[in-house]
Amino acid sequence: MEDKGFANFFEASADMLCIGDMQGYVHAVNPAWEPILGWTPAEVVGRPLSDFVHPDDLEDTNTAVASLRDGASRHFVNRLRARDGTWHELEWSGSFDAARGLVYATARDVTERRRAAFHHARIEAVSGVGSWEIDVESGAIFWSPETYRIHGMPQGAAVALETALDFYAPESRAVVVAHFNALMKEGTPFDLELQFSTAKGRPRWVRSTAGVEWRRGHIARIFGTFEDITERKRLEHNLEQERNRLQATLAAIPDPIFEVDYDGNFIGYHVAEGVPLFLPPDHFIGRPMAEVLPPDVAAIAVEAMREVDATGLSRGKRYRLTPPDGEQTFWYELSASARTPYDASSKPGYLFIARDITEAVQNEAVLRYRDTLLEALFDLSPVGIVLNDLETGAMVDANAAFMSYTGYTRPELLALTYFEVCPPEFHAVDAAQIEILRATGRCGPFEKAFLRKDGRQFPALCNAVRITDDNGRVLIWSLVEDITDRKLREERLQQAERAAIAAREQLVTAVEALPDGFVLYDADDRLVIANGRYKEIYAESAPAMIRGTAFVDILRYGLKRGQYAEAVGREETWLAERMHKHLNPGPMIEQRLGNGRVLRIFERKTPDGGSVGLRVDVTELHDARERAEEASRSKSLFLANMSHEIRTPLNGILGMADLLAADLSDPDLARTAQTIRESGETLLTILNDILDMSKIEAGKLQLVQDTFSPSEIGRKVGALHRLKAEEKGLAFHKDFPADLPLRTGDAHRLSQILHNLLSNAVKFTETGSVVLRITGGAAEPLTIEVRDTGIGMSADQKARIFDDFEQADPSMTRRYGGTGLGMSIVRRLTAMMDGRIEIDSAPDKGTTVRVTLPLPAVAPAEATPPRGTELPALHGVRALVADDNPINLQIIDAFLKRMGIETLLVENGRQAVEAWAPGRFDILCFDIAMPEMDGITALREIRRLAENSGTVAPPAVAVTANAMAHQVDEYLASGFAAHLPKPVRRADLAARVAALVQSVQEGSETL
Repeated sequence: MEDKGFANFFEASADMLCIGDMQGYVHAVNPAWEPILGWTPAEVVGRPLSDFVHPDDLEDTNTAVASLRDGASRHFVNRLRARDGTWHELEWSGSFDAARGLVYATARDVTERRRAAFHHARIEAVSGVGSWEIDVESGAIFWSPETYRIHGMPQGAAVALETALDFYAPESRAVVVAHFNALMKEGTPFDLELQFSTAKGRPRWVRSTAGVEWRRGHIARIFGTFEDITERKRLEHNLEQERNRLQATLAAIPDPIFEVDYDGNFIGYHVAEGVPLFLPPDHFIGRPMAEVLPPDVAAIAVEAMREVDATGLSRGKRYRLTPPDGEQTFWYELSASARTPYDASSKPGYLFIARDITEAVQNEAVLRYRDTLLEALFDLSPVGIVLNDLETGAMVDANAAFMSYTGYTRPELLALTYFEVCPPEFHAVDAAQIEILRATGRCGPFEKAFLRKDGRQFPALCNAVRITDDNGRVLIWSLVEDITDRKLREERLQQAERAAIAAREQLVTAVEALPDGFVLYDADDRLVIANGRYKEIYAESAPAMIRGTAFVDILRYGLKRGQYAEAVGREETWLAERMHKHLNPGPMIEQRLGNGRVLRIFERKTPDGGSVGLRVDVTELHDARERAEEASRSKSLFLANMSHEIRTPLNGILGMADLLAADLSDPDLARTAQTIRESGETLLTILNDILDMSKIEAGKLQLVQDTFSPSEIGRKVGALHRLKAEEKGLAFHKDFPADLPLRTGDAHRLSQILHNLLSNAVKFTETGSVVLRITGGAAEPLTIEVRDTGIGMSADQKARIFDDFEQADPSMTRRYGGTGLGMSIVRRLTAMMDGRIEIDSAPDKGTTVRVTLPLPAVAPAEATPPRGTELPALHGVRALVADDNPINLQIIDAFLKRMGIETLLVENGRQAVEAWAPGRFDILCFDIAMPEMDGITALREIRRLAENSGTVAPPAVAVTANAMAHQVDEYLASGFAAHLPKPVRRADLAARVAALVQSVQEGSETL
């Protein structure tokens, strides 16, 4: 049964089975030999196996068979010949049965497998791509030979997963582990490029890929490839560097580059950053040049393409191009070369480089201009130019200026050598300069002399350079300037310097003789000179006044010693202020020293940037000025008191006269009352003139700017003086149109000028006439002319007419009256208006006074329409009047009652506050200086009471004899809505009260 079973196995086995002896003869083979090798069992049995073994494998085969005697099984591979002559690789496994003396062997045809393995190994070796495999169940790792080679390990060396990871750089190892874990967990394949070191430590780059094989829902096998990509990485790196270099090169090329295909169509471009394109890319890409470029430029481009076709290159073609904005025309130089096609099927194209040569073209034009200029310079230069041979001295050329110096013609000069036009005594000088020229290429400037044709010499200043002509000859190019005149000037300058030294000595002597301190600082603000008086004034600082010491250091020296009284306690601030004034000199400044002396400092900049200063001791003048200012303050106080004391009784006189005149029906009594009023008005005019003059002298008179009608002012003022003229039997004429252009200026002061001029004209004219003439179109100044037939003036009288408190003659004051201030006020008001005044007069011939004022004209549309002159009805208006003078109370009460106003009279401010109640009064009329409580305090208290009660205090008028400008400003600032000076005119009071009542109705309280 055993034999039968073996026989069945022997016959059915797909592997080749063989039984033989130790001598190598075949006893039996199974049927598998025939389909594998083509031999039938009958053809093999009885023959030695060596008949079929490849000669190269025979020795190994015999050795393997002989080794079976030891009783161990043996595995080996050899090649057997098939019937068709091919060789099959067989993998043998055999054993020896010593009892029977037979060898039992099986053979498996591994020809295809080994051929596949061989080819795989060859492919790995050629491609450089190895493979690897992990049996997940057993943990066995397989590496292909190429994989071993890449790792630098001997083929067949034991490999573990942990040791395999050690080949990777740390950062790559983490990547491998992460991807390997994902592969093991989810079967996610990977394809990684990693940094790697071989077993010998050589750094490499590798590409590792991996995939999995699933069996029954589990990962059974992991396999992948392993490739050394170091060279590829190097090439990629080099390629990237090359790309970067190319990009850098392109970026560094400032010129636009255009790609054009074979047919002349734009297909690409490159421009450096910041280089503009005249057209957007979508306007030319894909379009033929003939459509994009101007015809002349397109023709040049086509010509360049034909040159490239013929020679491979085109250069230097210029063209002009004006961009669409047309602001500037640019010049370009076009270069072209062949463009390699991208593939064999494509036609070659062209690369164009358009270099902007606008600047170069402009420079060429400049160079041509300079060449022309140089030629003209040579011919027209007033300085002599001469060329001569460096070695022989022969004259090569000379310009007209040099020939004029020497008196030679060009042919005569070119027949000479350089040394023949030089005096012998200067030959040594010339030789030394020529040696310098040989060594450095230039020489000079140096002075020498030349010989004229007539034998006379002339001094010259020479400069020379070495040049080489087109033939290689070395020449000397010399500039020769005739300095005869300069030598004469130098002699005169030396004489002037000697004179200047003498003058400086005289100046120093004069400076030292000055009674005032003198000091001079240079452009660096360092001391140059200070006279003895200067050092005497600043005695504490004198030790620091050394030539070259900075001004600021001298100041600091004096500060430390308390020299400047105004600097005590604020030294650094004072120093900064003083330095600013010193470096930026302006008007004179005053300085008080620690010893009590007062200086006036005058400083000015000198043309060279320095400064000069004077220190004048004005201590006595300063003291006198303080005394004068104190006297001025006393005068102002006197005027204020005088004004108050005169206005108070004058208010009673004028007020009572006004009331009396209004009630008298008897003409004689009415004239008496009118005389009283006119006398009072005269006294008021004198008082106002004195106050106006005081304001003008103090600089406190302010002109207002309003729109007014010169015709209206002339009409009103003329009407007042017409009455006085007619009373004296004089003819009064007005010569001006009713529609003179409106003007901008101070209408009140213009009226004052007219009043004074007409008053004088009427006053000093006994017979004849007075004429008022006003002229001036819109583009002309306003001119006022007052002409009379009066007593006239002499030249001496005209010279004094504008002086303060002066009249033409002292006797006139007694005869005609007046303060002598009228014309002085006219002169000063005219000057304040930037006008001028002229007087034509002669004794007994009358006088003409002409005042011209540059007051701007105003178009009627620009003029502000005057407020309505109709006063609102005052019946029912209630007034609270406070004044400590009973007469003033009586007059104001009478004036107000005649206007229909109800009044309540009190004698001081306290009574006024007690009498006031919310809504009780519509207007307040308060004197200022009152006992117990003054008017300002009373108004402030009433306003407080009104605010506490939620009401508004009525408007208040300050009715006071205090009429100085600063006093009026104080009253208005204290809350008074208006001011009326005493003596009070009924018309003025009515106008003020009515205006304030109207302003309350319109929502304003200020007049």
